[in-house]
Formats: sequence, C-alpha cells, structure tokens
Amino acid sequence: MDKDKRSGIEGGAFGKGQARHGAPEGLEIEAGFEVWLAFLRNHLGDSYAWDRDFASDLERVDAIDRETSLLLKIASEWSAENFYSVHTMANPDITKGSEHYVTRYFEGSSPRVLKATIPGKYGRHEYSPSIYLNSWRLFQQFVPALSIRVHGVLVQPTGIQQKSLPSIVTSMQYIEGGHPSAKQIGKYMEQRGWVEYHDKGETQDYLHKVSCQVIRDAHPGNWIKKSRTAELIPIDISIEQF
Repeated sequence: MDKDKRSGIEGGAFGKGQARHGAPEGLEIEAGFEVWLAFLRNHLGDSYAWDRDFASDLERVDAIDRETSLLLKIASEWSAENFYSVHTMANPDITKGSEHYVTRYFEGSSPRVLKATIPGKYGRHEYSPSIYLNSWRLFQQFVPALSIRVHGVLVQPTGIQQKSLPSIVTSMQYIEGGHPSAKQIGKYMEQRGWVEYHDKGETQDYLHKVSCQVIRDAHPGNWIKKSRTAELIPIDISIEQF
C-alpha cells in the first residue's frame, strides 16, 4: 500500500488533538465489514457475489463502479465526515500516499493512525470496496494488535469534472519504530509458512498455501521494527483470500 515516510505518518511529533474519552470511535473491522455486507444485500440483492472471480477486467470495473455508487448512496447513513473533520483539523499534518490520505490522532493517551482512501480508489487499483474492506479484515486477523476499525464513508471533491467520489475511512494503532530489512521480512514470513509469490503483480508478495492467502505489498516501507522489542509488525500490507 502506501509508501511510509519517516517525516510523515510514522515519524516526527504527534498532533495535539485528542479524541474524547469514552467508547472507542468506529467499528471493529469485523463488525464494520458485516455492516458493509448488509448494505450490499439490501441494495444490490442477496445474489450479488462481491468475492467472485471476475471473468474479465470489464466485469471487475463494473463491480467497482456499482459499489462506488452504493458508497455514495449510503454516505449520509454511514458517514465518517465528523470523525475525519475533527481529527484532521486537530492535526493538519496529512500525508498523501499512493492509496490513502494519512494522519495521526490520539484516542485518550493512545496514538492511532487515520486513513482515508483516495476518492474513488480502494487500496490497490484492482480492488473494489468489498475486497478492500475484506483485506483489512484479514489483516486484523494476521496482526490483532493493530486494532483496525472502520469509521464509514467520506465524500470528497476530486477536481475531475467537478465530481465528488467516496473515500473509506479506517484507523489503526500507531506502531513506534523503524523499518526492517527485506531479509528480515523474508525470514519472518518463512518462519510462519509463507513463501515468496510471483504472479502478474509487481509488488513484494507472499503465499500461504494452508490458509489459501496471498499477502501483497510486503516491502520494508510497509513494516515496522518495534523500537523496544525489535518485533516485526506489518502496517500497510494487503491480504487476499483465494
């Protein structure tokens, strides 16, 4: 996913804005994904198969367009506008990566990272909103410490024909540290049964045959080596089920 910048989201001083104390904001990713699936069923029908194998690129684009239209339709009902506005106004240090707008905020004394997809895009260029959210769900299962949450939909102007498009807003725990080497990542993955995987993609990918999963974008910039423990934690990978 996004290329990490030490002077941006993973480094430097935190913003001063803090979330109010009380219940955590947003939905845990598992619950958030179920909310999205309910919207799919209610608006696109029970027969809509978000996880089907697409017969062609045209069919994939059609699915992305249909789900994008649905995000626009439900934006007022599942809005992340207030959450996003509060935390971006409190900390205007927003980094724009290839896939997300990213900033930091505090929930009480706990630092977190807010991510909003580039309007009309959902992580990797071939991902629909459903595949994108499912990737976060699988990512949470892979690294439970990240505490990934979904906050809803944000509609933003794009400057393209004065058109507004939706972003999906998520957050996760901030992890302090630097980046590991590619060799350290390879060893970490091998010890857990993952092998390097090469298909049509151009990213650093791994395959786990037992779980039938592929991890994408596993380059060093998407990992943190924790400062105190030297533990390796991926922070911005994509996971696909096949």
